[in-house]
Amino acid sequence: MFAGLIVLLVERQPRSLTARLPALTPFLSGFVALGLGSYLFSLISGEADTSCRRIWAATAVASALLAIGSVAAVGGIVLLVHTYFDDRAEEGANLDVPHGGSPDRFLRFTLISVACTAELLLLVRVGEALWVWLSLDRSLTSAAGPLLIIFMILALFSYLAANMAFGSAARRPSRSSPHIRRLNSSSLLIMLFSTAGTTTVGAMLAIANGNWDKASGWVAWMFAVPSLGMPSLAIWLLVKGVLGMLGSRSESAEKEPEPRLPLG
Repeated sequence: MFAGLIVLLVERQPRSLTARLPALTPFLSGFVALGLGSYLFSLISGEADTSCRRIWAATAVASALLAIGSVAAVGGIVLLVHTYFDDRAEEGANLDVPHGGSPDRFLRFTLISVACTAELLLLVRVGEALWVWLSLDRSLTSAAGPLLIIFMILALFSYLAANMAFGSAARRPSRSSPHIRRLNSSSLLIMLFSTAGTTTVGAMLAIANGNWDKASGWVAWMFAVPSLGMPSLAIWLLVKGVLGMLGSRSESAEKEPEPRLPLG
Protein backbone atom coordinates (compact mmCIF):
# COMPACT_ATOMS: atom_id res chain seq x y z
CA MET A 1 0.00 0.00 0.00
CA PHE A 2 2.93 2.32 0.66
CA ALA A 3 4.28 1.50 -2.80
CA GLY A 4 0.90 2.26 -4.36
CA LEU A 5 0.69 5.63 -2.61
CA ILE A 6 4.21 6.50 -3.74
CA VAL A 7 3.38 5.62 -7.35
CA LEU A 8 0.25 7.76 -7.28
CA LEU A 9 1.98 10.76 -5.73
CA VAL A 10 5.32 10.66 -7.58
CA GLU A 11 4.52 9.58 -11.14
CA ARG A 12 2.95 12.54 -12.89
CA GLN A 13 0.94 11.83 -16.02
CA PRO A 14 -1.57 14.62 -16.66
CA ARG A 15 -3.44 12.55 -19.23
CA SER A 16 -4.65 10.07 -16.59
CA LEU A 17 -4.65 12.31 -13.54
CA THR A 18 -8.38 11.95 -12.95
CA ALA A 19 -8.01 8.16 -13.09
CA ARG A 20 -5.10 8.03 -10.66
CA LEU A 21 -6.34 10.38 -7.95
CA PRO A 22 -9.42 8.28 -6.98
CA ALA A 23 -7.09 5.43 -5.99
CA LEU A 24 -5.59 7.58 -3.24
CA THR A 25 -8.65 7.48 -1.00
CA PRO A 26 -9.02 3.66 -0.88
CA PHE A 27 -5.31 3.28 -0.21
CA LEU A 28 -5.27 5.85 2.59
CA SER A 29 -8.46 4.68 4.31
CA GLY A 30 -7.46 1.03 3.91
CA PHE A 31 -4.07 1.73 5.47
CA VAL A 32 -5.72 3.34 8.50
CA ALA A 33 -8.23 0.48 8.85
CA LEU A 34 -5.56 -2.23 8.66
CA GLY A 35 -3.28 -0.37 11.06
CA LEU A 36 -5.98 0.11 13.71
CA GLY A 37 -7.20 -3.44 13.13
CA SER A 38 -3.73 -4.79 13.94
CA TYR A 39 -3.87 -2.83 17.20
CA LEU A 40 -7.16 -4.49 18.17
CA PHE A 41 -5.85 -7.93 17.25
CA SER A 42 -2.86 -7.31 19.51
CA LEU A 43 -5.26 -6.51 22.37
CA ILE A 44 -7.16 -9.73 21.69
CA SER A 45 -3.98 -11.82 21.79
CA GLY A 46 -3.25 -10.59 25.32
CA GLU A 47 -6.63 -11.55 26.77
CA ALA A 48 -7.10 -14.42 29.21
CA ASP A 49 -8.74 -17.67 28.10
CA THR A 50 -11.73 -17.03 30.34
CA SER A 51 -12.61 -13.66 28.76
CA CYS A 52 -14.65 -15.01 25.85
CA ARG A 53 -17.09 -12.12 25.66
CA ARG A 54 -14.37 -9.49 25.80
CA ILE A 55 -12.41 -11.31 23.12
CA TRP A 56 -15.34 -11.68 20.74
CA ALA A 57 -16.51 -8.09 21.26
CA ALA A 58 -13.12 -6.87 20.06
CA THR A 59 -12.96 -9.57 17.38
CA ALA A 60 -16.15 -8.32 15.74
CA VAL A 61 -14.74 -4.82 15.31
CA ALA A 62 -11.24 -6.02 14.38
CA SER A 63 -12.63 -8.39 11.75
CA ALA A 64 -14.64 -5.53 10.26
CA LEU A 65 -11.47 -3.43 10.03
CA LEU A 66 -9.62 -6.29 8.38
CA ALA A 67 -12.44 -6.79 5.86
CA ILE A 68 -12.78 -3.17 4.78
CA GLY A 69 -9.02 -2.63 4.79
CA SER A 70 -8.43 -5.63 2.54
CA VAL A 71 -11.13 -4.63 0.06
CA ALA A 72 -9.85 -1.05 0.00
CA ALA A 73 -6.30 -2.24 -0.70
CA VAL A 74 -7.42 -4.48 -3.55
CA GLY A 75 -9.64 -1.71 -4.93
CA GLY A 76 -6.71 0.70 -5.03
CA ILE A 77 -4.51 -1.87 -6.78
CA VAL A 78 -7.25 -2.56 -9.34
CA LEU A 79 -7.47 1.14 -10.15
CA LEU A 80 -3.68 1.34 -10.49
CA VAL A 81 -3.51 -1.63 -12.88
CA HIS A 82 -6.43 -0.34 -14.92
CA THR A 83 -4.83 3.10 -15.22
CA TYR A 84 -1.50 1.58 -16.25
CA PHE A 85 -3.03 -0.32 -19.16
CA ASP A 86 -5.02 2.74 -20.22
CA ASP A 87 -1.84 4.81 -20.26
CA ARG A 88 0.04 2.26 -22.35
CA ALA A 89 -2.86 1.93 -24.77
CA GLU A 90 -3.00 5.69 -25.30
CA GLU A 91 0.77 5.74 -25.89
CA GLY A 92 0.31 3.13 -28.64
CA ALA A 93 2.33 0.44 -26.86
CA ASN A 94 1.95 -3.15 -28.00
CA LEU A 95 0.61 -4.89 -24.89
CA ASP A 96 0.90 -8.63 -24.59
CA VAL A 97 -2.52 -9.04 -23.00
CA PRO A 98 -5.16 -11.71 -23.71
CA HIS A 99 -7.89 -10.50 -26.09
CA GLY A 100 -5.72 -7.49 -27.00
CA GLY A 101 -6.97 -5.10 -24.33
CA SER A 102 -6.75 -4.22 -20.66
CA PRO A 103 -7.74 -7.05 -18.30
CA ASP A 104 -10.85 -5.28 -17.03
CA ARG A 105 -12.84 -8.47 -16.67
CA PHE A 106 -10.11 -10.08 -14.60
CA LEU A 107 -9.87 -6.95 -12.44
CA ARG A 108 -13.64 -6.94 -11.95
CA PHE A 109 -13.67 -10.59 -10.99
CA THR A 110 -10.76 -10.10 -8.58
CA LEU A 111 -12.38 -7.17 -6.79
CA ILE A 112 -15.82 -8.75 -6.56
CA SER A 113 -14.39 -12.07 -5.35
CA VAL A 114 -12.34 -10.39 -2.61
CA ALA A 115 -15.30 -8.22 -1.57
CA CYS A 116 -17.67 -11.20 -1.39
CA THR A 117 -15.13 -13.27 0.54
CA ALA A 118 -14.50 -10.45 3.02
CA GLU A 119 -18.24 -9.86 3.47
CA LEU A 120 -18.94 -13.56 4.00
CA LEU A 121 -16.13 -14.03 6.53
CA LEU A 122 -17.21 -10.87 8.34
CA LEU A 123 -20.75 -12.24 8.56
CA VAL A 124 -19.40 -15.49 10.03
CA ARG A 125 -17.21 -13.71 12.60
CA VAL A 126 -19.97 -11.36 13.76
CA GLY A 127 -22.39 -14.29 13.92
CA GLU A 128 -19.93 -16.26 16.03
CA ALA A 129 -19.54 -13.28 18.36
CA LEU A 130 -23.32 -13.20 18.87
CA TRP A 131 -23.28 -16.96 19.36
CA VAL A 132 -20.81 -16.63 22.24
CA TRP A 133 -22.55 -13.66 23.83
CA LEU A 134 -26.00 -15.27 23.74
CA SER A 135 -24.60 -18.64 24.95
CA LEU A 136 -26.18 -20.62 22.13
CA ASP A 137 -25.59 -24.31 21.49
CA ARG A 138 -22.49 -24.78 19.34
CA SER A 139 -22.68 -28.47 18.59
CA LEU A 140 -21.97 -29.75 15.08
CA THR A 141 -25.59 -30.79 14.58
CA SER A 142 -26.95 -27.34 15.36
CA ALA A 143 -24.32 -25.77 13.10
CA ALA A 144 -25.48 -27.74 10.04
CA GLY A 145 -28.21 -25.21 9.25
CA PRO A 146 -26.01 -22.10 9.41
CA LEU A 147 -23.29 -23.88 7.44
CA LEU A 148 -25.80 -24.71 4.72
CA ILE A 149 -26.93 -21.07 4.61
CA ILE A 150 -23.32 -19.91 4.37
CA PHE A 151 -22.69 -22.33 1.51
CA MET A 152 -25.75 -21.04 -0.36
CA ILE A 153 -24.66 -17.43 0.16
CA LEU A 154 -21.18 -18.31 -1.09
CA ALA A 155 -22.61 -19.96 -4.20
CA LEU A 156 -24.82 -16.91 -4.87
CA PHE A 157 -21.89 -14.53 -4.43
CA SER A 158 -19.77 -16.62 -6.78
CA TYR A 159 -22.48 -16.52 -9.43
CA LEU A 160 -22.94 -12.77 -9.07
CA ALA A 161 -19.18 -12.19 -9.20
CA ALA A 162 -18.81 -14.20 -12.40
CA ASN A 163 -21.87 -12.55 -13.97
CA MET A 164 -20.77 -9.01 -13.13
CA ALA A 165 -17.23 -9.65 -14.34
CA PHE A 166 -17.83 -11.72 -17.48
CA GLY A 167 -21.53 -11.34 -18.24
CA SER A 168 -21.44 -8.22 -20.39
CA ALA A 169 -18.80 -7.83 -23.06
CA ALA A 170 -19.72 -4.28 -24.12
CA ARG A 171 -20.25 -1.45 -21.67
CA ARG A 172 -20.95 2.15 -22.56
CA PRO A 173 -18.45 4.54 -21.02
CA SER A 174 -19.80 7.01 -18.50
CA ARG A 175 -18.45 10.02 -16.68
CA SER A 176 -16.22 9.24 -13.72
CA SER A 177 -17.54 11.88 -11.29
CA PRO A 178 -20.41 9.78 -9.75
CA HIS A 179 -18.03 6.90 -9.18
CA ILE A 180 -15.46 9.16 -7.57
CA ARG A 181 -18.16 10.32 -5.14
CA ARG A 182 -18.87 6.70 -4.24
CA LEU A 183 -15.17 6.10 -3.60
CA ASN A 184 -14.96 9.20 -1.41
CA SER A 185 -18.10 8.21 0.53
CA SER A 186 -16.76 4.71 1.06
CA SER A 187 -13.40 6.01 2.25
CA LEU A 188 -15.15 8.39 4.65
CA LEU A 189 -17.19 5.52 6.12
CA ILE A 190 -14.05 3.42 6.49
CA MET A 191 -12.24 6.24 8.31
CA LEU A 192 -15.21 6.94 10.60
CA PHE A 193 -15.71 3.30 11.52
CA SER A 194 -11.97 2.72 11.99
CA THR A 195 -11.44 5.63 14.34
CA ALA A 196 -14.74 5.43 16.23
CA GLY A 197 -14.73 1.63 16.50
CA THR A 198 -11.15 1.39 17.70
CA THR A 199 -11.61 4.20 20.22
CA THR A 200 -14.81 2.71 21.61
CA VAL A 201 -13.50 -0.85 21.91
CA GLY A 202 -10.14 0.25 23.29
CA ALA A 203 -11.78 2.44 25.91
CA MET A 204 -14.29 -0.23 26.95
CA LEU A 205 -11.60 -2.89 27.27
CA ALA A 206 -9.61 -0.53 29.47
CA ILE A 207 -12.47 0.75 31.65
CA ALA A 208 -14.74 -2.31 31.95
CA ASN A 209 -12.37 -4.89 33.44
CA GLY A 210 -13.23 -8.56 33.93
CA ASN A 211 -14.67 -11.14 31.59
CA TRP A 212 -18.02 -9.40 31.06
CA ASP A 213 -20.00 -12.52 32.09
CA LYS A 214 -22.54 -10.40 33.97
CA ALA A 215 -23.24 -8.07 31.04
CA SER A 216 -26.65 -8.19 29.37
CA GLY A 217 -27.10 -9.81 25.99
CA TRP A 218 -28.07 -6.51 24.30
CA VAL A 219 -24.47 -5.33 24.68
CA ALA A 220 -23.50 -7.81 21.97
CA TRP A 221 -25.69 -6.01 19.46
CA MET A 222 -23.78 -2.79 20.16
CA PHE A 223 -20.75 -4.47 18.60
CA ALA A 224 -22.49 -6.69 16.05
CA VAL A 225 -24.74 -4.17 14.25
CA PRO A 226 -22.11 -1.45 13.56
CA SER A 227 -19.45 -4.07 12.77
CA LEU A 228 -21.66 -5.55 10.06
CA GLY A 229 -23.69 -2.56 8.85
CA MET A 230 -21.13 0.19 8.27
CA PRO A 231 -18.42 -2.03 6.73
CA SER A 232 -20.98 -3.69 4.43
CA LEU A 233 -22.15 -0.30 3.18
CA ALA A 234 -18.54 0.85 2.74
CA ILE A 235 -17.63 -2.29 0.79
CA TRP A 236 -20.69 -1.92 -1.46
CA LEU A 237 -19.89 1.73 -2.22
CA LEU A 238 -16.25 0.89 -2.84
CA VAL A 239 -17.05 -1.93 -5.25
CA LYS A 240 -19.60 0.20 -7.11
CA GLY A 241 -17.12 3.05 -7.37
CA VAL A 242 -14.20 0.93 -8.59
CA LEU A 243 -16.34 -0.98 -11.09
CA GLY A 244 -17.73 2.32 -12.33
CA MET A 245 -14.22 3.72 -12.76
CA LEU A 246 -13.26 0.66 -14.81
CA GLY A 247 -16.08 1.41 -17.22
CA SER A 248 -15.79 5.20 -17.27
CA ARG A 249 -13.82 7.51 -19.48
CA SER A 250 -10.99 9.49 -17.95
CA GLU A 251 -11.29 13.23 -18.09
CA SER A 252 -8.11 14.96 -19.17
CA ALA A 253 -6.42 17.07 -16.55
CA GLU A 254 -5.01 19.40 -19.17
CA LYS A 255 -7.47 22.22 -19.82
CA GLU A 256 -7.16 24.92 -22.40
CA PRO A 257 -6.89 28.41 -20.94
CA GLU A 258 -10.10 30.38 -21.07
CA PRO A 259 -10.07 33.30 -23.51
CA ARG A 260 -9.58 36.62 -21.82
CA LEU A 261 -11.82 39.49 -22.80
CA PRO A 262 -10.05 42.61 -24.02
CA LEU A 263 -10.13 45.51 -21.61
CA GLY A 264 -11.91 48.64 -22.67
